[in-house]
Formats: sequence, structure tokens, C-alpha cells
Amino acid sequence: MMKRVLTVLIAVVFAMSLAACGNSVEENNTVTDGNGVTAAADGADAVTEAEPEGNTEGETAAPDESGEVPNVTIQDIVNKNYIADLVYNAGTVTLENTLYNNDGSVYGTYNYEFYTLDSGYPAVQLVFTSDEVGSSETMCLAGDGIAAEYDNYVGYTKTLTVIPTMFYEMQVEAFWEMMYPDSYEQVVSVSTQDGATVVVTFSYDEGYGEDYKRCMYYLDDSGRIVYKEVTRYLVTEGAEIDPETVYGMDEAPVMSVDTYFVSYGEERKLNLTTDKDITEGDTCEFTVHIVDGDLTETQTFNVVHDAFIGVMAADTVYELYADEAMTEIFDMSTLANDTAEAWAKSVNPSVG
Repeated sequence: MMKRVLTVLIAVVFAMSLAACGNSVEENNTVTDGNGVTAAADGADAVTEAEPEGNTEGETAAPDESGEVPNVTIQDIVNKNYIADLVYNAGTVTLENTLYNNDGSVYGTYNYEFYTLDSGYPAVQLVFTSDEVGSSETMCLAGDGIAAEYDNYVGYTKTLTVIPTMFYEMQVEAFWEMMYPDSYEQVVSVSTQDGATVVVTFSYDEGYGEDYKRCMYYLDDSGRIVYKEVTRYLVTEGAEIDPETVYGMDEAPVMSVDTYFVSYGEERKLNLTTDKDITEGDTCEFTVHIVDGDLTETQTFNVVHDAFIGVMAADTVYELYADEAMTEIFDMSTLANDTAEAWAKSVNPSVG
């Protein structure tokens, strides 16, 4: 959760995946989703496959069936793929994200389901499975005056992350943000393949400077992403980075490959009990008062005694205090009691 407790775990998981990389991909897997999209799991080969014959450097775009060249920009991809709009129109959005090691083996898989609660709030359920680091479950739910993310790193930790309700939808959106092109991406080529528009992009963050990536987006006729592939390459000493070449650099080692299959309107398959695992049974009644500028809000949960507690608002982490004056840091061991109370203040220095 990147900016959440489980996202920290996810970030660690991904960092471990990159740490395992150093040589080029040796295996070339092929993956097909329920939308009929077929692509190679090796990002470099997939980029070559997506390009039309005679256009290996992506200098021109292939015409569509009408004879017109598709015109797709990075902003077009963003505009057509806001998760709130996708869920509203399709009912459900299902995402399967597979992480490959640099030798072509599977490091782990994320399965997401985005949907709408009876209360009208958006929701997400997520399962991560990996033979290397274990599995985790996550849910984001809101209603009846509470909003929270429930995380269970199976066999290790349980975490309740309270979300100020005004920021709840932004928190759900954060689970989808890896599907958006980043600010450094530039379009290299646009073509058509098997009825889909295929957009290949190149991205290099000079400030970061250790790797660059090629992304491939398969878009349906309404512009929705049905498949995305991200291949990260290691920047070697003296390499000349050129987005107009097939790989961006000659013989660059592949660090990792991520694939994303997206389906719309499918029946939900995930039925996690993560929220109940954290809020039912032998529990403590926990009340948190959230203070952030003009925002003041109180939420109360039942939470199991061995859980961790946090507060999160979009990209902002809150500190927990044991007193209303917010001078004494909240002691997590108080959750062993029947009741516990805390005050949360944003770490933003302009607050309080």
C-alpha cells in the first residue's frame, strides 16, 4: 500500500522482485485473457510483436480497418480509464497482475476486484499470492460512518487502516493507479492487433536513473485497457537511451516484467472475510478522532487485540496519539484492553 500499511508490504515485495534481477529474460511465456488478448510475457518480444511488420522502430502507426491511423495519446488512456467511471459503467472491474522474475518465472500474482457497495461507495478486494514471500488479503470498505482498509498478511500481521471518509474514494483509486501511464511516458507507436489498439510507450526517469521501461497497452474499441505489460530494463554504464529503437537501448538486461489482464462486467469471484477476521471475535472497541485542518471526524471499530492500527488519507499518513492534546504517542498494546481511544493528526507540518 505504498502509503498504507499493506502497500508498504507490497513495495517490499516488489523491491525484492527487482533485487532478484540482473540478467536478461531467458524464457518467453505467452499469456491469454478472457477478452481474447494474447501477448508474450517477455516485454521485449511483446513490443516487437505489437509493432507492425516493417515498423520495428515504431516510427509510424499501422492503419485500422477503416484505413485511418489510430491517434492515441497518453492523456487519452488516462481519460478513458478512471476506475470510478469503469466500475460505474461495467459494474465490476477485475484485474490480474502477474510479476515475473528476470528468468521468466512467476514471482507473484495480484488479483483485484473493484465493485460498488450497497451503500454506493466503491470497494476493492485484493489477494496477493507468492511462493517466495507468502500471501496477503486486502479489502477497502465504507459505510455506516466508517471507512477502512483491512489487511491480512496471512500468518503474520493484521492491520486496520482507518480512512477519513472524505478521502475514501481516493484511497480506492490508489489501488488502480499503476494502470495509468506515468508522467514520463511518451508514445512510441500505435497500431492495431486482433481488434485492439496497441500503444507502446517508453519511459525514463532521469532523476531516478537506474532503469527505464517499455509499456504496452491493449485498448478495446471504447479505449478501455484490456491488457497492459510493463518491462523494466537495467541502465548499463555508457548506454545510449533512444526511445525510437525497439528496446530503447541495445542489449539492455531485463530487470522485471509485469502483466495486467483486465475484465469488465464479470461476476465477482472474491469473497474475502478479511474485515471480519480483524473486527470480529475477541476484540477491543477502538475509537479514533481524526484531526486534519478543518477536518474533524470520529470513527469507532471493534478490532482484534493483536491487530495494528493506522490512519491514512490518500497520500497522507497520520500519527496516532493517546491524548486529546496530541502529545503522547498511542501505545498499540492498549488494544489488549476492552476499549481504547486515540487521536490522529496528519504529519503535514501545516496541521495543528
